[in-house]
This record gives sequence, C-alpha cells and structure tokens, in this order.
Amino acid sequence: MFQTSGLVIHSAGLTDPGRIRAINQDAFWIDPQGELFLLADGMGGHAAGEVASQLAVELFRQAWRSARSTRLAPAELLEQAILETQAGLRERGRRDPQLHRMGTTFLAAYRPTSSVLWLIHVGDSRAYRLRRNRLRQLTEDHTVYNQVRKSRHVAGEIINPSLMHQLSQSLGSSEFIAPQIVSLKLEPTDRYLLCTDGLPDMLTEVDIADLLGASCQPEQICHSLIDAANQRGGKDNITVIVLDYRG
Repeated sequence: MFQTSGLVIHSAGLTDPGRIRAINQDAFWIDPQGELFLLADGMGGHAAGEVASQLAVELFRQAWRSARSTRLAPAELLEQAILETQAGLRERGRRDPQLHRMGTTFLAAYRPTSSVLWLIHVGDSRAYRLRRNRLRQLTEDHTVYNQVRKSRHVAGEIINPSLMHQLSQSLGSSEFIAPQIVSLKLEPTDRYLLCTDGLPDMLTEVDIADLLGASCQPEQICHSLIDAANQRGGKDNITVIVLDYRG
C-alpha cells in the first residue's frame, strides 16, 4: 500500500506458467515505492524467451535509474528507458548466438503524481482500466493482424486469423520499435490491470470485468484471474499486475 496526497494505492502481481508450458517466459516487477510497474512476455527458442523478459526488466530498471537524474518529461523518460532496453537486448543477442532470435513484449506503467498514470508498451501485453464497472482496453496490440485490419486498403474478409498473435514489433527481435505511449488521468475507485496475453486469450472481456469488479484486495484479484484462465485451459504463461486507486 502506498499513500500519496490522500490517495491510497494498492498493488499486487502474480505470474503462473499455465497448464501447458513447461517454462514461464513472463517476468514482472513492482517498484517498492509504488511508482513504476513492469511486465514482459518473452519469446524465443530454448530458454531465450525467459532470458529476454527477465533481461528487459533489468535493463529498463537500470536505464530508468539513469534517466531519472535528468529533467525529462514523463513521456521522454519512458521512451529513453525503453530505447536503451531495446539497444541492450539487441547487443546481448549479437554477442550470444543462442539468444540471437530472442524477443519480448514490454509494458510499463509509471505514476509520476497521485493523479496521472503513464503507459508505454511494445507488443501484445495489455493494460485495462475498470472504471464505474466499465472495462476499457488502454493499449493496442502490436500484431500483424491489427496492422492489416486497420489498413483502409485491405478488405476485412481476407485477413488471416492466424496472424492474430504474430507480433508486428517486439523488444530485441525487432530491428526498430515504435512504442505506444498513453497518459491517463486517475480517478478514485479506478482499478487497473496489466497482463500478458495468456490472460485475455483464455478469458473474455466480460469475464475480466467481472473478476476485476469483485470487492477484493489486488492480491485476491490476481489469484482469481489466473485461476480462471487456468480453468479455461491455461494454454500460455499468465502474468497479472493489479493496481487499485482508492480515496
């Protein structure tokens, strides 16, 4: 729990390998001060995905500490940190042939003040907000499917659903990245969810909204979300971070 200008902030995170995968390639980190929240979903052969997600979290934290000594605005601060993380992953992949194709999604939430939350992300890990019982997806999946679907020059009926999970960009494996940055005004009673795709692949938005809407602490919500995803099949690793903003 973190107290900021009369606003009580609760947070919790949990990761689970799911029912199918032998290795958990997800990683997350919660700042003890309640200011920064990180989540990554790795990919690659052997243990490369596991290395990519853990390394991305570590590199971002290092870059963040360095960038915080500057007077950059929040958007610039996040962008600089994620670009340095991208450079570090690319360099590691060049030095180690076994990690050459490693990559990871990445999602960071930054709370510079008690009333604002910033998001930056690459890939298809998601952020949701539950406000007054209405769920809203705050991030856009960086997938080939979405990229094609948004094009006005392509008929919707020819889109191949198999492209649904093919990423259009990721940290490490993409030569260039274009992170999405979002600024959000916080309201008391907001509840935010950061998650890897192992959650929404198993649960509908109605399911997620119902579970987030329960009058429980974030720790309990995390367990409920992962349990529900596993009950539906648990086909991928599942990682969730839940943030509560309470007056």
